[in-house]
This record gives sequence, structure tokens and C-alpha cells, in this order.
Amino acid sequence: EEHGWVMEGVEETEWVVVSVGDGGTLKLWNPTKATCVKEVPGGHASGGAMTHLLRLDARHLLTVGQDLNVIVWSWPHLAPVKQLMAHCGEILACRLMVPLKPHTSPSPLSQQLDHIHCVCVTNDEQAKIMNLGSFDVTPLV
Repeated sequence: EEHGWVMEGVEETEWVVVSVGDGGTLKLWNPTKATCVKEVPGGHASGGAMTHLLRLDARHLLTVGQDLNVIVWSWPHLAPVKQLMAHCGEILACRLMVPLKPHTSPSPLSQQLDHIHCVCVTNDEQAKIMNLGSFDVTPLV
């Protein structure tokens, strides 16, 4: 089964909790037993802490690290598929923008991510819109 490794240890529930933090790892939890069932190195520099985790769609997660990097991960394999390195400042907040018309056609990864945008606030207090396909960043005026 495609999601078999995720389901190991979580058979009693249909939910999996994913967390990030100071330890520099992504952790998958069985919420009914409060047990960690999988731990994956975070991919941020020097095993750095991750400050944000977003579920982008059914196939992707996004993490933001204290190393100023943004990483898009495949789900459920938890493999990095795209990375923006050395962003222009510390990301203090990051939220997914929900489109009025969701994009549903099957297409290559870069085109799928072109339809996903996040609003990020950096330490210069300027909100920016980030296109996750191209990692283009546009100031929100």
C-alpha cells in the first residue's frame, strides 16, 4: 500500500499528527496512543529548528526553518522536493492562501505548486506572497 509506512503504528485511527520543532525533525504521531511512530531528519541546515509546518495539499507539506530556508516535502514519503535557501530574513509567520477556485488538473510538480501561495511575514515586518512553484516573492502592499 502506498501509505503503508505511515500507517505502521496508527492502525487504530485514521489521523496522523505531524509536528516540527527545536529538534530539527519531522515527527509523525498516533494521536490515540500519543506515541511517535516515525521521525524524519528535517533537512534544514545544521539540524536546525523548524518554526512552521503547513499542509499545502494532499501531496505536499512545507516547513520553515531557523536557517531561513523553506522546504516543500512530498507526502506521505516525507522527501524534500523543493527548497528555497537563505531567504531574505527570518520568517516570523507563514500561512497558506486558500484559492477561491482550487486547481484540480493533474500536472507536473512545478505546475501543481504554481497554484499554491503562502503569505509570509519576515523580520522586516513586510508581508510577502510566495509562489511555491517558482519561489517568486512579491511584497504585499
